[in-house]
Amino acid sequence: LLNTRMREMSQMSRSPTLGQTRLAAVQVDIKIEAQSDVQEQFADRSSSAVQDLVAARGEVLDMLQEQYLDLIPMLASLESEPRLYLDRAGEIRADMTQQLFWIRISPPLSTSTFSESPTGLRWVFGREHWLECGRALKLAASRAPLRSAIVVLLAIVLLIMRARIGLALHRTAEGVGRVSTDRFALTGRAVFLTALLALPVPLLIGFLALALAQADGPSTWFRDINRGMPGAVLVLSAAFAMTGCCRPGGLGAAHFGWRTESLSWLRRVSHWFAIVYVPLVLLAYCTLSSESGRFFHNLGRASLLFAHAWLLVVLARLFFLPDGIHTRLVRENPNRPVARSPYKWFILGIVGPVGLLVLGGLGYTMTAFDLSFTLVLMLIIIVGGVMLYSLALRWFKIKHRKLALAEALERRRVRQEAAASEGHEEESG
Repeated sequence: LLNTRMREMSQMSRSPTLGQTRLAAVQVDIKIEAQSDVQEQFADRSSSAVQDLVAARGEVLDMLQEQYLDLIPMLASLESEPRLYLDRAGEIRADMTQQLFWIRISPPLSTSTFSESPTGLRWVFGREHWLECGRALKLAASRAPLRSAIVVLLAIVLLIMRARIGLALHRTAEGVGRVSTDRFALTGRAVFLTALLALPVPLLIGFLALALAQADGPSTWFRDINRGMPGAVLVLSAAFAMTGCCRPGGLGAAHFGWRTESLSWLRRVSHWFAIVYVPLVLLAYCTLSSESGRFFHNLGRASLLFAHAWLLVVLARLFFLPDGIHTRLVRENPNRPVARSPYKWFILGIVGPVGLLVLGGLGYTMTAFDLSFTLVLMLIIIVGGVMLYSLALRWFKIKHRKLALAEALERRRVRQEAAASEGHEEESG
């Protein structure tokens, strides 16, 4: 089915809107009203060519007015009909997704799932698909050259300035922890610099998704990979933001007070998770359509299985191995509730990826496909919540430190006044 979100983006970027057409019609009406002033302005000219030119201007404006009167109703109809079509396509897509959710659409896992995958890989990375991508990028650049140049130049500048941005981020940590220099503005600047470090790759992927959405007559492979682009941008943005947050001397270590050992693990895990998981899921997206449906049950499912296996490895390595975060927390805080029944937390941590692997192996491929993104989105929300909590805690710490300093200064002032008053009484006595 048509990807309604990408279709809307394509229409918005290619066709004039009804509001733009009405504005142009109003401008024509204003010029028609000013036609008499133009005639008076050039009435004293003796040249007949000038008078003919002024008269031709009035005729052209009248013709434009008539054309806009005919064009506006037609454009209103054209805008309403695609909107109804897109809404209906979205309803059908949602209904089909709901109906296919718990339906076994693939045969059980077998050796053919992996043996037939190389054929699918050759089809996915075929020359015609790369040529289609190149044509789409060229078309997007020709339709919006300024925007394309700005996006590409911005990404290049951010990549070139990456070292300087890292140094600026490290300098924000110099004033943290000191009563005289610590400000929440330093944390806000660190957040901004961390976002700049995470921006280049998601920016380029997002621009690529927008360019692919503007293609004329795209193939089914083209539409399928376009469906996965928004999710890829979201996952890459979260992963690279987490990587930037866990830099040495960065936001997590200097401003939030996170442990250095945990930060190094988080940084490596976030980096490798994005590099492996996102391409595998995009590869599965390429096989969703009816044209390439013959590859969905082998290459698409194999890609999903490898992606979920990698997610399982990442979670186990991050939390439950001997040097994982959960293991260190249990070892350092044995009396906390989280340290009790460690196997229960281990099972809760791996039940999601293991469940996705089981569903994919049994043939519930669409179910595993949808739940995979839901699980990753839940992890992103959890990480975002932790960062927001750390920001709020940082703000409260700074306020508490300022209040404590103000109270200490007030007590000091009271003691000095009391000592001064006692000395004055002794002198009077």
